[in-house]
This record gives sequence, C-alpha cells and structure tokens, in this order.
Amino acid sequence: MKFRNTELLFLLLLCCLCGSCSQPENTARTATATTQAIAKQDIAATAVIQQEVFYEHIPSASGMEAHQGLYYVTGDDSPYLYVLDKTFKEIKRISLTDTAGFGSGRVVKEEKEDLESMTKIELDGETYLLLLGSGSAPARRQAYLISLHEPLSPVVERLSLAKLYDRLQQDKRVVNGNLLNIEGIAAGDGKLHLLQRGLGNGRNVLVTYDLAEFISFLRGRSTAPPAYAVAVFMLQQINGFGAGFSGAYLFDDKLFFTASVESTTNAIEDGEVLGSFVGYIPAAAVVAGTAESASLVSALITQPDGTAFKGKAEAVVVVEKAAAENSYTVLAVTDDDQGHSELLKLRVALGE
Repeated sequence: MKFRNTELLFLLLLCCLCGSCSQPENTARTATATTQAIAKQDIAATAVIQQEVFYEHIPSASGMEAHQGLYYVTGDDSPYLYVLDKTFKEIKRISLTDTAGFGSGRVVKEEKEDLESMTKIELDGETYLLLLGSGSAPARRQAYLISLHEPLSPVVERLSLAKLYDRLQQDKRVVNGNLLNIEGIAAGDGKLHLLQRGLGNGRNVLVTYDLAEFISFLRGRSTAPPAYAVAVFMLQQINGFGAGFSGAYLFDDKLFFTASVESTTNAIEDGEVLGSFVGYIPAAAVVAGTAESASLVSALITQPDGTAFKGKAEAVVVVEKAAAENSYTVLAVTDDDQGHSELLKLRVALGE
C-alpha cells in the first residue's frame, strides 16, 4: 500500500508538470508579444504633467499646432478652429463649417468631419495649417488648408481627401482589414507624414508622402496620385490593449507622437481610456521603419505623484528642448469623450 501511494503521488506530480508546460499556443504567443512591446519602452523615459488647463467649451480636442506665439486647436466633433494665446487662454474661434446646428455643443457622430490631425506647412512662401479628417467614414474625408498670413483672420480652403483616402483604404499594408483612421500628421524637410492608428492589437502605420506632390494632387493640380512609403510599428500595451497613434510633431530630427490606449477595436466607437504615451520615432526609422528594426522610445504620461494619467492624449506640440539630454517641454491636448478638453504641459525625458 505504501508503494502504491508513492506511485500515485509521482503520477499526480508528473501530470501537473506536463500541464504547466502545455499552455495553449495562442497564450504563449500573446505573452511573448506583450514582453516585446514593453521592452520597447525605455525604463528611464518619463512624461510628467506640470500643468493642466481644462476647457469646458472646447469639445473633443484632437489636433494642435503652434505659430507666432499662438496655439491652434481642433476638436473632432466641432465646426471651429480654436485659437489660444501663450497663456493657453481661448481668444478666438474660426468657423470651418456651418455652425447653425451646433447648439448641443458637439456635432453628432454620424455627421462630424472628425478632424483628427493638423500640421503647419510652407507653400510658395506662405504659412498654412493643414487639417485632415480621419477617413473612417465618408463624412470624414475632408481636408482644410488654412492661410496664416493673418494669424487671427485666416483664409479657409476646403478640399476632398476621397481619392487619396480610397487608395490608402485599399492598401492592406496600411489598414490590414480595418478602417482607415488617420490620427496624426507632421510636415518637414519636404515630406508629409501621416499616422494610421492601430486598434486593439492592430498595427500602427507611418505613411510618408512628398509634401509638394501631396498638396498638388489635393488641390487638383496634378492627376497622378502621389506615391508614398509605408512603415509599420508596434507600440506598448495596457491590460492587453495596444496603444494607437493619436498625434504627431517633427522636432529635433525626431517624429514625436502621442499614443493612447482604449479598450475598443472599433474606429468609430470610443472605449474606456486606459492611459496615454508620449514618444518619438528616430529619424532613420522615419525613412523606413518596422517593428523589428526600429526601437521606439516612449513614456507613459503620469501625474507628479507617479500615477498614470487616464486621459486620452490626442495631439502633441514640442515647445523646446531642455538643457538635459533628450529632455523636452511638450504640450498635449486631450479628449474626455464627454464634450470637454484639457491641455497638458509636460516635462518629457526620453532616455536612450
């Protein structure tokens, strides 16, 4: 009897060991992917909030740009371009579309143009703002080219992105079975960079055009669709949901980005916000990067006490580089999905 009990104990132990070694293949792969994503975040990188400004009447901030001491902000369900002074106080609203039905404070989801990105460009010696819709629905395939010759009285030109976005939507390298969802844009060195937001655990994609060719086609001056390059990046995860690009800004030979994590796999519907990151893609990777060849540097946005900021960062502007290596003063705007917005002033240290 003693021998049989020992044998039974041995068999039970052997079964437990075998069970622990035979976890499902998908689980093992998920764990590996999560580890690789986390490894891409530099543990020395920090993004700490220094100042928060709340806007009761700027809904769903989604894009931001700086020019001559002013800050321009778009809301993805607003018909206005908002102008802030250097103290971040709203000083003017510029109508982009008909505002007659804006009594509710937000354009309804089915009708909004979803202006998610904005950048400053130079054309023929003039400075312009270029605003792009996300492309995730027919109404969201509009662009605005806004002259800043008179910074507080800009001239607004509305253009269609339908042909450009149709081509991107059909490119499996860009959408990979999902909806087009352009959330970031940045111009510099004759190039125009668009950031496609990954959903859930989807891929985040950088699409790069020649700026002159893009604008020429957008304005109907060229019939040949502009060529573009595609680079794919994997970002961090929170609770199994991957971060998705949400804003872009070129500064100091780096393509800075914001990325947020939502518990959703739908480009139209919002989900619970789990956190946001600030980071950059190195210059070499901007030209041609992949998840394997480019080591992205990013930091989770936190409060001064170290707790994670649970808001959705939607756009980024780099104000200046500090004396410390890879340390920057950064502005970000956030969308609370309730019709309000915040501006965050961040001290960002991105160690390498």
